[in-house]
Amino acid sequence: MSRVWPNALAAIVLTAVLALAHWPWLCAPLAATVGAALIACRQRLAADAVAAGFLALAALTAPWLTPFDPNGQFETAAGHVLGLDRSGRDIFARALYGLRYTGFTAAVGAGLAVLIGAAAGGAMALCPRWARRAFDMFLQAFLSIPALIYFFLGLAFLEPGPQTLIVLFALTLWPETARMAQARAVELAAADFAQVARMQGYGSVAIYVREIAPNLGPVLAAGFLTATASAALLEAILGYLGLGFGVGAPSLGRFLEESVAALDRHPWSLALGLAILTGWIAALRGLLKRLDRAGRPLAVG
Repeated sequence: MSRVWPNALAAIVLTAVLALAHWPWLCAPLAATVGAALIACRQRLAADAVAAGFLALAALTAPWLTPFDPNGQFETAAGHVLGLDRSGRDIFARALYGLRYTGFTAAVGAGLAVLIGAAAGGAMALCPRWARRAFDMFLQAFLSIPALIYFFLGLAFLEPGPQTLIVLFALTLWPETARMAQARAVELAAADFAQVARMQGYGSVAIYVREIAPNLGPVLAAGFLTATASAALLEAILGYLGLGFGVGAPSLGRFLEESVAALDRHPWSLALGLAILTGWIAALRGLLKRLDRAGRPLAVG
């Protein structure tokens, strides 16, 4: 817990700097203050946690970080930090709202995928060994097909939009969590505390609910981070191909598509989109590695 507050404070301060981007005379002293603060507490700050918190705060506070509608069309670039795209829309607003829309869709879809995976993996952990083997074979077959194939099939029959993407994320990203949850639950079922509960007369379901499920938190957290990173990357690919969100909707994938089309006029637009996407995925992967190094205790108490 000693690292949480410095990381959160750094993310909030960085977001405040972004919010004040429309007042350039304040940026220099603020940047110097932030830099000095980061250097002063560098031993307690985790770069991945700060990056993840900063991007999450920027997505949540997008309506306050820019006064412009991402789909609004303007005649002059005066007052627009990064200028206007070919359609006269504010580039900075498109990037912020793209992060907001993609982040929300990826997080909700990943959360649902974790719930499905945890339920399936937990149920399989209670089943006989032959059922677990059949389940593993099904997962191997499911994972052998690239996720984009499922999305192409789904989007061929469903209306494009965030709801469709959330459903497809949930239905395609659950197997990894299911495998981890099943393996961890089987491992915990053989632990001493589970054996003691069994000798006390508890059944398999009661042991799972009382002893095993409370210890699956780190596995589910790892599944959520993995699924969120995968969902963000999938949305970027689908948006770049013109799929996923509706036409004109702000998303990271759409923003990258628009940036490539206007590369000759606004090269910094593509750099910004790629920086947001790669920074987001790198932060999530860093948090996942940090969680991995922390280890997973066998028992809650």
